[in-house]
Amino acid sequence: MNIEVFGDTDIGKKRSNNEDSYVCYSLNNTQKLRYLIAVADGMGGHTGGEIASALAIESVKDYIHSQLENLTSPDLDLLIVLEDSVQQANLKIFRRASAEKELTGMGSTLVAALLTDTHAYISNVGDSRAYLIREKHIQQITTDHNWKSEQLQKGQLTEEDIQDSPYKELITRSLGLNEKTKIDSFEVTAQPKDYILLSSDGMHSLLSQKEILKAFKKSKSPEKICRKLIDMSNKKDAHDNITVIVAYFT
Repeated sequence: MNIEVFGDTDIGKKRSNNEDSYVCYSLNNTQKLRYLIAVADGMGGHTGGEIASALAIESVKDYIHSQLENLTSPDLDLLIVLEDSVQQANLKIFRRASAEKELTGMGSTLVAALLTDTHAYISNVGDSRAYLIREKHIQQITTDHNWKSEQLQKGQLTEEDIQDSPYKELITRSLGLNEKTKIDSFEVTAQPKDYILLSSDGMHSLLSQKEILKAFKKSKSPEKICRKLIDMSNKKDAHDNITVIVAYFT
C-alpha cells in the first residue's frame, strides 16, 4: 500500500501564540518505513510550551533519522525504537527545564507514529490522541493521560461532577516532568482505505467522534480532511491551538 499524509496547525480563536508542534517526515528512503508523524502540545509559562513541544518533535525526528540504517532490519522492533525516541525527547525537555530557571515546569504531550505499508506503530504520553478510521467507523487508539479520563475509568465521578471540577483539564502524564516517563504503545495492522488521525486536544476536546467522522465521509483527501477538522474546531470558537495529521493507506 501507499500512504498519503498531510498535517497542519492553527492558533485557534483565543490564544496569542501556538504551543503545538507537529511533523510529517517522509522515510521513503528505507525499505520498510514510510513516515514518521507526530503531534506535541506544549505547556509552561511564557515561551515554555512552545519550546517543549518543538523540542519533543525535533528530538523524536532526529532520533529516528539517526536510526535509519538500522530501521531496515526485519528483526527490529519498531515500537521499541519509537519508545526510545520518546524517552530521548522526555530527557531533553527535562534537562532543558532543569537548566533554565525561566523554563522550570515546562512539558509537552506527544503522540507519534511510525507508518509502514502494513502497520502503524504508535506511542503517546499525555492527552494528544491517535484514532483509526476504518469503513465509516472511528476508534480512539490511545488513552488520555489526564484527570478527567482517569476519573471516568475509575467510575468514581459522574460526567457532571467532572465538568464542575477545577481539575478537569489537569494532565497526569507528560514529557519533561521526570528523567523517565511512562509510555503507552500500540500496534495497528493497516488495511486499504484506513486512516490514522493524530490530534491535539484543541480539536478533539471540541469535536465528538461522530463529528470527526463526518469530515472523513465528505472527502478522501488527507489535506481536505485535515483542513475541514481545523475549520470545524474554529467554528466552535476554539479556545486552544489545533493540530491535526491525517494519514491515508491507499
